[in-house]
Order: sequence, then C-alpha cells, then structure tokens
Amino acid sequence: TRDARALQTAVNGLSVFERLQKAFACPATDPRTGLVETTEADRAVGFGFCDAEVHTGKLLFASLLRYRAAGELAELATALGRRELALELGSAQAAIRASIPSNFCDSRAIGGWLRASTGLSRQPDVWGTLFALHVGVLGHAESVAARSTVAAAVKGGTIAFEGGVRHVPTDMDFSKATAWERSLAGLNTYQNGGYWHTASGWLIESLLPIDRDMARQVFGEMIAHLRSQDFRKGPGFGAPWEVFGPNGRGRQNPVYLASVALPFGILKGL
Repeated sequence: TRDARALQTAVNGLSVFERLQKAFACPATDPRTGLVETTEADRAVGFGFCDAEVHTGKLLFASLLRYRAAGELAELATALGRRELALELGSAQAAIRASIPSNFCDSRAIGGWLRASTGLSRQPDVWGTLFALHVGVLGHAESVAARSTVAAAVKGGTIAFEGGVRHVPTDMDFSKATAWERSLAGLNTYQNGGYWHTASGWLIESLLPIDRDMARQVFGEMIAHLRSQDFRKGPGFGAPWEVFGPNGRGRQNPVYLASVALPFGILKGL
C-alpha cells in the first residue's frame, strides 16, 4: 500500500517499526564488518535450512539476510522520514557487502563458491553462493566466478539431482563420512547431503544469464520429479518432499510447501 502509517502502529507498547529495528539488532555481529557471527557455545543457527549443522565464526547466509534486511529497513526508515537512520542502515549494508569477499571467498581452494562460515563447517556453501547472487551482493568479478562455478557443478553432477539442490558439492564434502564438518544428520541425508527444491529457484535464476538451456534443464528435471512423485498418486508418493535423495532414499516430510512456494516466488519473475 506504500502507507507508512502501518509501521507506526503500536503493539504492546512498541511500534511495528521499533520491533523491526529490535529484530534487526538481535543477532550477534562483528561491529567492524557487520557480519553475523556465533560461537560453538552459543551455536546460533544461520537460517532455518541449516539448523542441523554446526557453524561457527562469521556466518555467510545470516549475513546475507542481514544485508537484505538493512536495505529493506532503510527503505522503511525513508518512508517514515528518518533520513539519518536510513543513511546509517545504508552504511551497515555497504560494510557487509565490502566484507563478503575477504571473509568467504577462497578462489584458489574452492573456485567461485563462498564458504558457509569462517570457523567450523566452513565448506563451500551452494545455497549461500546462490543466495548471494540472488540478492546482488557480489561484485562483477565474484559474480562471474560464482556463476561459472555453479554451471560447472551442475554439468559435473555435484550439486543438483532431479532439480533439487545439495548444500555442499559432492566433491567438496568435509570427509567421506560427512558433508559438513559438524552435523547432526548422517551423510547424504537431510541438510548433510540431501537434495532440496527449496533452493531450486535460486539455482535456475543463477544459470539463466549464462546458460539458458541449462537453466531450463534444471527446471524441467524439477517439474518431472514433482509429476512422477505427486502426492495425489496415493500411498508411497509425497512430492513436493522437503528433501530427497537418489533411488527413493532420504525422502521426508511430504507435501512440503517451501519446496514449491520459494522457487515459484523467484521463477515467476524470470
């Protein structure tokens, strides 16, 4: 509605906008870089789809979410006439953007991928790299390298299966026993090597500018999977699954909304 008055509505003594400010300030952050960080003792979760993994140090995905939130909050502050706050939030966003390459890029070791964290489980983060491309936080050189690395991984079969996306490339697992260095899930299950359509929209979007045929191929494989395992076919079927693996292994949580809602939200605009 573009009506800023809603942001000033009081809820239990605080306006909606004040609550948004408190939410933005909630994560522990490095004051110099603006990046979200955590310790093993705190074990703050970077975002919902890695809550079975242990990451420490500076966190890529949570920092990307904070980058996006800073821009959104700055827009709201501007609508409320809070110019100084909007400038402050813009500076926070710029600090995060400037700090992403030096903290998460490692071209010699992992090509165009970004690492998930700087401490435990600092493996190449497929989802995080795709989301970084989606929010536009990377510079030109990093974006070119990331898209090229993603395309090569799709072609090599290390990150995608039936249109679903793995968290870590199969050829960059921490060890033969686990994809992430520290995980509560077994190898090739759940967030530790399973495949998710939740991230498929980001993957297709990242491929589209450089290889339209490959983007369409991934999309086609996703649709074929959803059709072949459609939950309406009866017992034993459950697509859209939350997560799945080859040959029917690792499937769980049937009729999982995020597996289609998030990709649709991105793909409808392409």
